[in-house]
Amino acid sequence: MRIANCMAAVLFVLCAVVQFNDPDPWRWVLFYGSAAAICFLWDRHWVSTRVLALVGIVSLGGSGWVLAGSMSQGFRSSDGVQWAMTRQTEPIREGVGLLLVALWMGGLAVCREPDS
Repeated sequence: MRIANCMAAVLFVLCAVVQFNDPDPWRWVLFYGSAAAICFLWDRHWVSTRVLALVGIVSLGGSGWVLAGSMSQGFRSSDGVQWAMTRQTEPIREGVGLLLVALWMGGLAVCREPDS
């Protein structure tokens, strides 16, 4: 689990780096940077299961909110796989990013302790 957690931390750092071309970069850099930091803290046994659960629940709720908003704006199934960043694809990618963080935090909360 430690190797997977390290890979997730690197993924979250990379996600933070690519946010600098986003219209609202600092919110997402902070979000993904925090997820990477939590991965580091988990590996060091410095984060509680409650914190993991709280971050996971908040991220899941945020994902639902963002994705529901994109659905109300006329989402088409092809919008989610387009490479170009448009007004339609940005909320979908943000919602999926929130969902990934929620799922990873949930996985860490269930696992509880890093492998030795």
